[in-house]
Amino acid sequence: RRPWCAGEITITSQTHRRLVAVQTPSFRSPSESELDNIGAYLDLTDTKLVQYGITNAFISDAFKWLLQGKMVGFTQNLIGRALFHSLVDGILDGASSTKSEASPKRDDALVISSDPDDNEATAAAGILISKIQ
Repeated sequence: RRPWCAGEITITSQTHRRLVAVQTPSFRSPSESELDNIGAYLDLTDTKLVQYGITNAFISDAFKWLLQGKMVGFTQNLIGRALFHSLVDGILDGASSTKSEASPKRDDALVISSDPDDNEATAAAGILISKIQ
């Protein structure tokens, strides 16, 4: 578990920023005992957040705040752009327009492909497509 992410969560909670957490399949919420001893949850061996004014108590409070807020999870049966459209709908409470209409056949079309099992590659391809359109 990455301490820098914990630092970002802490700063967000302390500055009262709004947050919608995207819960990845690999995320495991800290237990109550881990919240009481956040060092048991995070790998703090190489990073000392306290030098930036971020104490373990602040981190623990921030995770409690995070876990009480809105969380959007990955839809297990979706892959590729459909997965990311689903996340956007969850973040925006279904207010986005993510239904894609069939494009007319064109002779000057560009095909962009990515590995549907690689979320980072699929997100990059989706961003590229949205910029081109």
